[in-house]
Amino acid sequence: MEPTFSSKHLAMEEQAFKAPSHGSHSDRASPLNPLQYDETFGGNGKLLIDMGGRKTFWVSSIVQLRNSSKYLATYYEGLTPGNPAPYINNSGAVCFDSSGNIDTSFGTRGDGTVDIRFGATDYSLPQQIIQLVNGQLLIIGQHRRFSDPQLMNVIMSRLLPDGRVDTSFGNEGLVNLTALTNRAIRAVGTVVLPDGKIILAATIAEEGPLRSFLIRLTANGQLDESFADQGVLEFQRSAAKGTRLYGLKLNAMGTHLFTYGYYPVPAGYAVGFMARLNTNGNLDPGFGQDGFVDLEPDEEIHIQDVSISSDETHLLVSGSHFNRTLGIVESLLARRLANGKADERFNQGKPVYLRCHPTSTEDAWNYASTLIDEAGKIVAFGRGGVGIDTWSVAGRFHATGKPDTSFTDGSSVGSPFNASFLFRGNYIEGANPRTILCAGAAEGFGAVLAIKV
Repeated sequence: MEPTFSSKHLAMEEQAFKAPSHGSHSDRASPLNPLQYDETFGGNGKLLIDMGGRKTFWVSSIVQLRNSSKYLATYYEGLTPGNPAPYINNSGAVCFDSSGNIDTSFGTRGDGTVDIRFGATDYSLPQQIIQLVNGQLLIIGQHRRFSDPQLMNVIMSRLLPDGRVDTSFGNEGLVNLTALTNRAIRAVGTVVLPDGKIILAATIAEEGPLRSFLIRLTANGQLDESFADQGVLEFQRSAAKGTRLYGLKLNAMGTHLFTYGYYPVPAGYAVGFMARLNTNGNLDPGFGQDGFVDLEPDEEIHIQDVSISSDETHLLVSGSHFNRTLGIVESLLARRLANGKADERFNQGKPVYLRCHPTSTEDAWNYASTLIDEAGKIVAFGRGGVGIDTWSVAGRFHATGKPDTSFTDGSSVGSPFNASFLFRGNYIEGANPRTILCAGAAEGFGAVLAIKV
């Protein structure tokens, strides 16, 4: 059973697949100073996916193409009440350059987009895009029906570099992970190994005990039966109370996996943890205690993301923390050494808990990274707010963990004007290392937001 704190996170995650409620794409209610857009990108810092009447509620994932200044982003029209059943939503990928100009040579329609379809009908909701070494594109997401919450399949698709479906992958270009593993699951992260094999982290998507899995596929989308139990490893931090994974990362050398999430404890709260494994699914005893690190065992913590530094000397951990005294959720930022031990140079080895605004009660960082042209400064992205009145936020910190009050006109935290970051969407560096491209929405469209940090 999910703790209440955990249930709120799951509700926010689910909302990202739905049509936005009225006004939810605008952060005008945010009391924070506005973030600055990089106005050299797109139109005043935003690339709106405007398809002339075809709805695009969210941009969900962005990747920079190998050895190129071009990018690809996935987008979708979310689950919407009132649509006929069955319904085919608008879902696809768009190619653009570092200035935010759409590359019309991508695809065959002349508008720089291709459709992504996980089935003949219903909603295709791409969550992650990965470019493979040979230029092919791996897309991971959900196939759902609004009127039937039980119809939810995790789908993997492979496209050729020009956006056409690669019919040699899986079943005519598609792999249904739900059917393949015979489990109702949600994908929370996917990585591709140097040998082309694919590992996907997933968590159970039905009522009952918390369960999580690592699933390894061959390069062609079949279960790799040499891995764990016929290709599926049930991953447990706590066999007694269950485990929920939130993500999966691969180090630059392709030798180790990092996964993270939380597990409930008998006292009734959730403990955030990280784990390091080799690519065969064996825990690395050189990390933490027997391969595990509990961030703060006596505190209720959700780890939303773990970012591996380029030199692999430290890990940036972002998430949220329940403050029992105040009864509020605060954002969390922590830094650990490569072996999992606390980095004493960062806030004396303790996490930084930050309330985005004196009125906010539910804050969280979803992503953090170290700026490469600063003295170790850190930028973080997430959400803050009160109840259902939430806003997107970004913050900047010194290498010591102290909030950088020179950010956003005298404050360490700000909000994008008239725009939103997708909850658990991704963030990547733009052509200017001081610009971060953010998956989200603006002005009624899915959008790539270029935020100056």
